[in-house]
Amino acid sequence: MDNWIQKIPRNTRGRDFIVGDIHGCYEHFQKRLARVGFDPTVDRVFPVGDLVDRGPNNERVLDYLGEDWFLPVIGNHEAFILKLYRDGPPSPALLKESLEFKKSGFEWWGKTSHAFRQAFIDKVKQLPIATELDTTLGKIGIIHADVPRGLHWDQIPTLMNHPDELQRRLLLSDRSRITNDDETPVPGIERVYVGHNVVKRPVILGNLVGLDTGAYMGKTKRWGGKGSLSLVRADVTWEHLREEIKKTKPGKGLVIA
Repeated sequence: MDNWIQKIPRNTRGRDFIVGDIHGCYEHFQKRLARVGFDPTVDRVFPVGDLVDRGPNNERVLDYLGEDWFLPVIGNHEAFILKLYRDGPPSPALLKESLEFKKSGFEWWGKTSHAFRQAFIDKVKQLPIATELDTTLGKIGIIHADVPRGLHWDQIPTLMNHPDELQRRLLLSDRSRITNDDETPVPGIERVYVGHNVVKRPVILGNLVGLDTGAYMGKTKRWGGKGSLSLVRADVTWEHLREEIKKTKPGKGLVIA
């Protein structure tokens, strides 16, 4: 993970979308793309990380990673896998312990081949921590969890070089902003889209938009329809975004084309 901020030029041919945590729900993801008439020849989608774990179609992640139109940032679930395999395959005991940690939803990994695991790791290693996207609104940021309070957007690379791992992990795992309804804006960027924190409907706090509406909690025997995937135009105006969030039923996800 050496590419801290990936800078993407404006899309002059099609539309750009931001999608919340997919968590292996790739059939649901495909339905969302179909709903907005997504055209992979001109449109692009920017997932906020957590591409795998908990959902039903995790192996399908390799159908998307590497596609020119699929441009995710890394999430804490991908970062966990990279850490687990940092020095090569983990010991059988450590792998067993990781697979049995039910809260993570990592059990699917035990059914995959060594070839799949290596291909996945090779691709995830290339993902940036954050993406900066040029739009008609200005610079839009995408990062998995948060930009810590007071940190300028351009200081993300500095934080990633911080000697304290707990400080570095805030970008991928912090929950304090949404837990505390903290509306402090992130300086240096027009808007920031994040995931990680499951919310009943998307939330706006300052200039940050939380989009993880719990796709893996959708209509399955395990979750009973308590969540869905949110997919929105990157350059939707603040006014339109607020209006659509108000109309969104809890647990149904937000779609803006």
